[in-house]
Amino acid sequence: MQAILQEALNAEERDRIFRQTMFDAPILAALIFSAKETLYKALYPIVLEFLRFDAVVFNGIRGDETLSLSMVHALHDAIPRNQEILIQFEIGGEFVKTWAIIERGTLHSFR
Repeated sequence: MQAILQEALNAEERDRIFRQTMFDAPILAALIFSAKETLYKALYPIVLEFLRFDAVVFNGIRGDETLSLSMVHALHDAIPRNQEILIQFEIGGEFVKTWAIIERGTLHSFR
């Protein structure tokens, strides 16, 4: 968990993990890490570069199985700054699973 906290999350995200009561801190840290990885893998074909963990920020949990991330900087015409992207998740015991279906209309038009 220490590696995830230091490498994948910013100070505000770390604070939020320990203030919330919905999930155990290690589970939420793993969930955010997994969501960021999912988004980076989905966006690579568009941006054609490897993204750092600070390229997006965790906004919070939306509903029972949806997590919100926002782009910190514009990465491409199709992915502007502050673009919110929703990541679906499932938690089973100590494991988390995340996935995203990003349709062409979800982000601004792909070029």
